[in-house]
This record gives sequence, structure tokens and C-alpha cells, in this order.
Amino acid sequence: MTIDYNATPNFQIGTEYNFAVQELGLRATWVVQSENEKRPMIFFNTSSDRIGTPEGYQLASANFGKTIPGTQLSPYLSITYSGFEKKLVYPFGASYRFSPEWTAIAMNDGRKSHLLVTYSQSNYFIQAGWIWFKHPAITIGWGF
Repeated sequence: MTIDYNATPNFQIGTEYNFAVQELGLRATWVVQSENEKRPMIFFNTSSDRIGTPEGYQLASANFGKTIPGTQLSPYLSITYSGFEKKLVYPFGASYRFSPEWTAIAMNDGRKSHLLVTYSQSNYFIQAGWIWFKHPAITIGWGF
């Protein structure tokens, strides 16, 4: 479960709670540069170093993404410090927007790959995932 607060249009801070291991952690995202026709989006973030790692570890990332002009395809690359592994990992992937509501994401978290499909509206989303091509996942989110 996550709760985030948009402190400014470019800075979000929050907390996450993992019920399975009863762990509370910090989340934050700072958008340094929004994407436009000529430049990529750049943002920094921190959250739990969660998928496939034990509890108690944090990650920090620098992220770069850019929509390919004339398409709905948006590749991205991250440089992430894994608190668990005590080294840099390099997540990457791409999203494809089928419509304003539907997006598919193929990604590698620096360790293993996942597929995600998201249906979103202005104040909620539902996401289905296939984590490591082994585990199904459902995520639901809403804003107010």
C-alpha cells in the first residue's frame, strides 16, 4: 500500500507499507525535467528495493524516458543503486499507449523481466502484471 502527496507539480513524497513483511518505507520522486519534443523526461526517485529482495532495503534511481516522435512508444532507462545488492543495476523497458486509457509496459528491473497492462482514468487505474514471467499480479490505485 502506498500513500503519496504531490508537494509541488514536480515533487511527490510518500510512504509505502508492505503487509507481507510489515515494513514501512519512504517514497519520493522529483521530476527534474519534463519531456517535450526535443528532450527526455528526467526524474530521480527512491522507494523500497522490493521485487525479489528481502525486507529493509531502499533503492535510489535516476530515470530517463522519451517518446519516439510520431509513435506511442516510450523507451526508458534507469541507473539504480540497489541497497540490497550494494551496487548499480540498470532497469530498462518501454511503454506503448494503445489509447488514452490503455498502456502496455515491457520492462526489466535490472534483474528480471515483467509485463504490465494498465487501464487508467483521471482518478484511478487497474494494472495486471506478469512478474518475472512467473507470477500474476493485480494493482489498483486511485487519487483524490
